[in-house]
Amino acid sequence: MKKVFITGLLIAAWALCPAQDLIQGMYSYTYGDSESKVDARETCKNLALRDALESYAVYVESSTRIENYQLTSDEIRSLSAGVLRNIEIVEEKEEGRTLTLVVNATVDPGEIQAFMDQQKGREPSVAGAPAGPDSLPDFQTALSRYEEHLSGAQKELDRRDYMKAVLALQESERLIEKYARTAQSPFNRALYRLVADRSSLLREMAKLHYIRNSKNRILEQGQVRTVKQRSVVLFNSQEMLRKAKLDKPADEIVRKKWINKSKTTLKTAKQQVSRNGKRR
Repeated sequence: MKKVFITGLLIAAWALCPAQDLIQGMYSYTYGDSESKVDARETCKNLALRDALESYAVYVESSTRIENYQLTSDEIRSLSAGVLRNIEIVEEKEEGRTLTLVVNATVDPGEIQAFMDQQKGREPSVAGAPAGPDSLPDFQTALSRYEEHLSGAQKELDRRDYMKAVLALQESERLIEKYARTAQSPFNRALYRLVADRSSLLREMAKLHYIRNSKNRILEQGQVRTVKQRSVVLFNSQEMLRKAKLDKPADEIVRKKWINKSKTTLKTAKQQVSRNGKRR
């Protein structure tokens, strides 16, 4: 009878425990001469945790309602202290003054949802200082440089070095983020949104390859949800660009080009997450 009673208590305690999801993030950080390795490691860890949170399906779904929302350093520290649990560095590499960390953590989806609900009324933000329109090249001109940068990530994917591919795609996203506030016309804003959302989906797809390669089924299930959610976000951006008013007739060529790129990416994502899709 005593054994049955104890077992019943354990089952009841388990039932009361909040659901926890396992998330993973990675980041590569190069530090300067004035920064210690300890400080650089902490910065890299926080950025990897941000990557983990921003790759979390619950976060992705909520953040779509907050234009250009990105986590600040203070928010990452707050979430790490109050929401993220069981934080663990599972992989660490060092090349010269460049650190690369892969981190795992568990998170309560309800707590993330509550946090995101608090952000709905705040001012949209973009990482880094906003650049003035005259300090950067024309947005559409910059897209050609961005595409060249993406080719490096594709080479890493072809070599099946999925970590390097993810990191290269992160760098591509940072490159395009600079233009968030310089794409002033409705057409360029819609184009920026599609390019940025496609970048995010490509990164999550590369991360899914990396996770599958590590054979972690729990992380894989969560990442599949994220790829599906990012696909929905990209599809919505694709339709927004399709309906955007052109600034000039030549923009129709640009629109067709990027909508076709979006369609191809969405098709590849669908194949990747399907049960019968190829695992690279």
